[in-house]
Amino acid sequence: MLTGQLIDSAVSGIRFETDTRSGVTDSDGHFQYLDGEMVRFYLGDLLLGDAISTPVVTLFDLVDGVTPFIGSALRHAVCNPKKEPSFNSVINLAVLLQTLDSDGNPDNGIDIASGVAALFTANSLDLDQSWQHFEHDHSWREVLSQAKADGLLESTRQLRKPWRAMAHLYASLGIDSELSRPRERIVDNGLEPKYILSFRYDDEGKLIRSEYGDNAQSTLSLIETYSYDADGNRTRSE
Repeated sequence: MLTGQLIDSAVSGIRFETDTRSGVTDSDGHFQYLDGEMVRFYLGDLLLGDAISTPVVTLFDLVDGVTPFIGSALRHAVCNPKKEPSFNSVINLAVLLQTLDSDGNPDNGIDIASGVAALFTANSLDLDQSWQHFEHDHSWREVLSQAKADGLLESTRQLRKPWRAMAHLYASLGIDSELSRPRERIVDNGLEPKYILSFRYDDEGKLIRSEYGDNAQSTLSLIETYSYDADGNRTRSE
């Protein structure tokens, strides 16, 4: 018998099944399997995905044909959900698990309480929809409200913001998302001087600064900075 680990941090409280083994991932996200077996993971009765059993299984492994985009490709995948539908499934998985973490701090591991898992039926959620639709999915918000009403999660628990969820997932996998690196775009209006747009993002992929100015003279005509609250909601721009 071999031991694998489910990772977006270690994810505990998730039911697993192979052809020969079944159980619930332990506090370190561990599950058991035999060499070459497929493993299926469930939140309650909701299928999260399946993969070939290996020592480490990540959320990317649970969705066919998805790779961890970085930098501008990652921003493109997030901002253009119709062009990268499978990537949305990974985002939704990360948002789902991190939102339901018992203590709300996925940095110390993700623990899904048995009572929370029990709220999910086979058809509770569509994990393959765009992350924008998933954020506002009535069934998802209904389950979250029920978990809070039952005292399984604190009453102030909010949905994890997609960029925060993905930043955490990438960090857990030791992948540099390259989101914090500034990027620039020259605006060519056919005249001189041309203008330059530059954007800077934080490690979670949130826009924190934009600049617009004269490229030839290197003078800035407009600078905006952005602030966010603890839940990742934009609170101010200047």
